[in-house]
Amino acid sequence: MSTKRKKTRRYIDDQEILKSLVEFALRTREQSIFSGHTTDLIFGSRTEEGGKRKYQFKDDRGNEEQFERTITTPVCNDAQSFDFIEQQEASVRSDSRPVALRVIDAALDAELRLEALREWIADDVQAAASYLFTELKRTDLEPAWRRIVIYAVDSVRFEDPAIRSSVANLLLFHANELRRSNLSDDLPAAMCAIRRAGSILPEERADELLPFLKREGFVDTRLVALQAVSAIYSSVPPNRDLSSTANRAGGLAIKHWDLDVFQAGDISALAIEATVVAAMLGCGQMSEIVEKANEVGRRLLMKRLKAKLEAIASTWSSKSASTEQAARLREIAGKLLAD
Repeated sequence: MSTKRKKTRRYIDDQEILKSLVEFALRTREQSIFSGHTTDLIFGSRTEEGGKRKYQFKDDRGNEEQFERTITTPVCNDAQSFDFIEQQEASVRSDSRPVALRVIDAALDAELRLEALREWIADDVQAAASYLFTELKRTDLEPAWRRIVIYAVDSVRFEDPAIRSSVANLLLFHANELRRSNLSDDLPAAMCAIRRAGSILPEERADELLPFLKREGFVDTRLVALQAVSAIYSSVPPNRDLSSTANRAGGLAIKHWDLDVFQAGDISALAIEATVVAAMLGCGQMSEIVEKANEVGRRLLMKRLKAKLEAIASTWSSKSASTEQAARLREIAGKLLAD
């Protein structure tokens, strides 16, 4: 082997070692971010055996890793050239990096990052939740990754009330962006963001869902927004004026119970949910809403609506200060022609 070729081989080996050292140092530092510690690389070594090149690294906190790469045979492309041109095959091996580093690696395919994220949530849900919170703050998320982040947020808990409040804000921000998207995959992501935001919004912020009760953009968010408002007050009735949201829900109920508009499916689901929210929030148009609902004559739907109102009333009745609101819901339910 010529001197030049030896130097080329040495250079490639050194580059491999350097790259691996950097990867390991970054990885162990990333693992330490969530524990408040820092890490420094102590040593790295390399051995060759059986056609394999094995690397071993260790840091000052005792983190240790070993992995191997296949030693490839140089390929001669042109015997007339000044020297042999060496090509190295890409060695395909499983990614042995810790899940945290795989998740934050934006160069990885979104599906691979998703797989790593699932592992991270299973292994250390608090660290994963902290990372997801930081990702939600970004406004430059790649579309596929943004959808994954939103779905993942739906599966983790945020213990700190201040963080929960911020997460709700960020979810509503992304939902507002996504409902203006014409990508079909963004529809369920927008719905998920609104539903999750509603599940962690405190009662006093329920009116922040009002903008999503209006149809804008490509995605109709009205039904999921109504469901989110309903979820907020399913256990405790409102203790403040929510007339804007109540009137909007009442208007939707009147419109969708109308005989010229009503039909089974999404419209009937929206009509039922709008009626529930209007009743919960004390809408002043309940008589008209009940009248239009009865005109439709769908007794099975009326039975379902009546059951929802009575279930909420029963929950409210357990609260000593909510008996009056519970009685009002029962009164409305009693006027529905469900028998």
